[in-house]
Amino acid sequence: MESTLLALESKALKPRPHVFVQATDFPLGLLDHRQFELLAYHVLDAEKSETTEYDHVALLNPGPDKGRDILLYCGGIQVGLVQCKRVQRRVGITQLIGEAVKVALHLIRDPSLLPNPSGCRYEIWSAGGFTEEARAFLDDPTRRREFIARDTSKLVSIIRAKYANSRARSKRSASQR
Repeated sequence: MESTLLALESKALKPRPHVFVQATDFPLGLLDHRQFELLAYHVLDAEKSETTEYDHVALLNPGPDKGRDILLYCGGIQVGLVQCKRVQRRVGITQLIGEAVKVALHLIRDPSLLPNPSGCRYEIWSAGGFTEEARAFLDDPTRRREFIARDTSKLVSIIRAKYANSRARSKRSASQR
């Protein structure tokens, strides 16, 4: 049933001509948010095999997703989540950490979103790529530990700003109802 709905949704998307014929990379920023999520879903689904850590890929419905666009399962157990950021600019360290914090806050608030957190895989896909600092942070566990140890006050301010923005949006939404 899920694959039928995805096939219908994919078929209903209007094709976007690739006007940059000479470009070496497809300009992912020209895709809309849902198209980027569908692309990520199809790539992950095509990559699943006996050698990957997952055997099923689920694309969440469009709309508020609590930082989760795609879920990865192995043997019916959720083993990962993927967050898609269809942005034009490269994602920097502040935005990267802010997005991870947003997901973490949702998971703390509602543990049912990730029933088995130990060993869970978290991926963030960005249409615009990542800055060098963000890439180094993602690629090197030692660098992550050093960044966290060195920039604890920066992390706290990122978390506070993200939390304050979330609370402000929640209050605006509640007042508009």
